Amino acid sequence: MKIRFLPLMLSLQLLVLFEAFPQEETRLLRFPAIHGSQIVFSYAGDLYSVDSKGGTARKLTNDAGFEMFARFSPDGENLAFTAQYDGNTEVYLMPSEGGIPKRLTFTATLDRDDVSDRMGPNNIVMGWKGADRILYRSRKDQWNDWKGDLLLVPVDGGLSEQLPLPRGGVSSYSADLKKLKWGDIMVCPSSQSAYTPVFPMLKGVVCNGGGSLSHGPIVGREWDIPVVANCITGTQVIKDGDRIKIDGTKGLVFKL
Repeated sequence: MKIRFLPLMLSLQLLVLFEAFPQEETRLLRFPAIHGSQIVFSYAGDLYSVDSKGGTARKLTNDAGFEMFARFSPDGENLAFTAQYDGNTEVYLMPSEGGIPKRLTFTATLDRDDVSDRMGPNNIVMGWKGADRILYRSRKDQWNDWKGDLLLVPVDGGLSEQLPLPRGGVSSYSADLKKLKWGDIMVCPSSQSAYTPVFPMLKGVVCNGGGSLSHGPIVGREWDIPVVANCITGTQVIKDGDRIKIDGTKGLVFKL
């Protein structure tokens, strides 16, 4: 008779152990975007939404392909994002509360469509220009994998318009849509190979450590962007949003 109670006793013991040792918090939440109180981010290749005050995240996509780099429309009603379905990495649009994604770009499948490509994914959504066009960076017309162009695609679909710039990077439009701000200065403890895909989107780099032969300065020379290494206290003195000027030749950093 005692044997019949063993499964129940074992279940109770497992329950006690589960309560005593809770699961670790979720990590690797990437590429967040916020509008009002809604945050959208990528996790395990899908898009999730959560309130800015916290709570249980809600899954917005459920496809086998990767979804990333989500950006809210100005009114917060829609999401533009980069997704890899059927082998291509393209720009898609869907309601911010979830729905069926609408494909906006159609480019040839390239080796650079690999999500893990060293230079970063192709057709990265950067933001919006007004409520009717989406800004993205693409390497579809570049023979050099290090370079990309900025383009605008209508939300209703159609041909993309390439912006007259020598290369594209992280960018955003001013409130009046008359000016385009592109290229930020990255301030980091040290540069490493994982940062390589970000370099073509930057105007400069400041590193606490490193030297002339470390990763940051080497890649910076390839991209012809200034890099100041061995700054020691860069991340402590320079805060997100600060305006700075750097001189890569003399190794100087100025706060404006």
